[in-house]
Order: sequence, then C-alpha cells, then structure tokens
Amino acid sequence: MPHRIRLRHPWTQQPHSESGADSDAKKQITFTRRFNRPTGLTANDSVELEVNAQQGTVDSIRLNATTLTSLDSTKQVPAKTADNLNPSETVNQSIRVELSKHLEDHNELEVTLYMINGEPQLGEVILWIKSD
Repeated sequence: MPHRIRLRHPWTQQPHSESGADSDAKKQITFTRRFNRPTGLTANDSVELEVNAQQGTVDSIRLNATTLTSLDSTKQVPAKTADNLNPSETVNQSIRVELSKHLEDHNELEVTLYMINGEPQLGEVILWIKSD
C-alpha cells in the first residue's frame, strides 16, 4: 500500500503578473517549499509527487532547479483537452511526476501556477512512496 506524505505549510509565494495582448492580465505565482528526503527509502521504492491546482493551471514544476514538467509537456488537464483550455476558468488540475531519480537529502520544490483574470491557488501537494 502506498504511503502518503502531505507537503503542507510553509509555502512561500512569488507573484508574477504580465499583460496579455487582449487586455486580460495573466497572473502567475510560484509556490516554493523545502523538504528533506523521506527516510527509510530502499532501492525498490519509488517516490511520486502529486500536485493539485485548486484554482488555475500548473505551468511548471521544478525540483532543485531542475524542470520536471511544464504545461507544454504535460497537457494533463482533467475533463478538458489542452486545445480547448480557457486559462481564465477555475481548473482543479492534478499532475503526478516521478521524483525518485531527482531527490536529494535537502530539496526545494517550486510549483508555478497561472490564471487569466484570477488568483492562482495551490491545492494539496503529496509525496507518494510506493514499494515494489
């Protein structure tokens, strides 16, 4: 059975705003959190990161300055396709990324969300540990 570790507070937030060509304002926020490598991991364990956007769209996920995923590479938007996604809508998006190869003893996770005419909000972020 997988083991779940919730990455709750403290998250720091770095807002970024830019103007769109059609007068819509794109609001982008990078959420950053540090965490240590889970103890007791074996060579048979895999670690996945699950990121949930409560409001907005996941633009990118970085761990220790390495980009793990970006909007262009994931296209993982439930109940919509990337072609018909309207970034101004509230989207409850969930993305899972394999972390096992990228984990260090001390880690810094950055999740960037964006939204048109709204405030992006990060939902639950979870580390899943699975033993084979």
